[in-house]
Amino acid sequence: MRITDGMQYAAAIRALGANAEVLEGATRKAASGIDVASPSDDPVRYSAGVALSSRLAALEGRRKAVARGAGDLELTEAALADATDILVRARELAVATADGGASTQARLAAAKEVALLRQALGASANAHGTRGYLFAGTATGTAPFDASGDFAGNDGLVQVEISEGVQLVTNIGGAAAFGGDPAGRDLFADLESLETALLADDPGAVRAHFDLLDQGREQLTVSRAEAGRRIERLQSAGDVIDTLTTGSRAALAEQTEGEANAVLARFTQAQAAYERSLAVTRQILSSSGTSSRF
Repeated sequence: MRITDGMQYAAAIRALGANAEVLEGATRKAASGIDVASPSDDPVRYSAGVALSSRLAALEGRRKAVARGAGDLELTEAALADATDILVRARELAVATADGGASTQARLAAAKEVALLRQALGASANAHGTRGYLFAGTATGTAPFDASGDFAGNDGLVQVEISEGVQLVTNIGGAAAFGGDPAGRDLFADLESLETALLADDPGAVRAHFDLLDQGREQLTVSRAEAGRRIERLQSAGDVIDTLTTGSRAALAEQTEGEANAVLARFTQAQAAYERSLAVTRQILSSSGTSSRF
């Protein structure tokens, strides 16, 4: 069979197209550094890359949840610190006015300040975080303490998953910290009682609040310490997740990214093959007397 100019031209065009497609893929890989972008590149490596990408997504989700949890606990610790300062100030007022030498006016003024301190305590107990009210347990959409200081939250634990089946607590119980737990002090009731004693101008009743306020402060200190321990656990978990993320990213790169010199060599080879096909096509067109734009 005689090979005609048309047949040579068609073969050259097919070769040119094939080499152009190879060059396009090599160019993309050289630019991105990704050697395995589809199953056809390498089914085994591609499958491993998909699994590692899924693992990275899970790790990133856990890292964000851990960061939010730690942030909420830091806000919790700050609110407990403010509440502690409030009780310290209330005790200072009690000490200053429990002496028989203190005037009635001094006790009335102290009573007004204690009333303001009780309001400030309510603001601390109803503090917000990223998930809602910090001290409401799992009922984060409802203020845990009402205007009377009664607890309306629950003892539910807010948790984040740090690994498969392993969770850490990211909240502190409001009842245990501020009141509502039968085993502890009701800080709102103690401040209200102190205010009543001051208004009654009763030094002895005021003096009786020294120990109560000390117990309340210790109660807050215990909750603060627990918040600190939980922050440390979350930070440690975050460090572990960061390490796992770094390792998974390296493994993903190993599965999907080609060695730089090898990727460049394949690009160079593809470019050379395309240029050869282009030269052959031009030669055929030139010999046939056909003009070209190649």
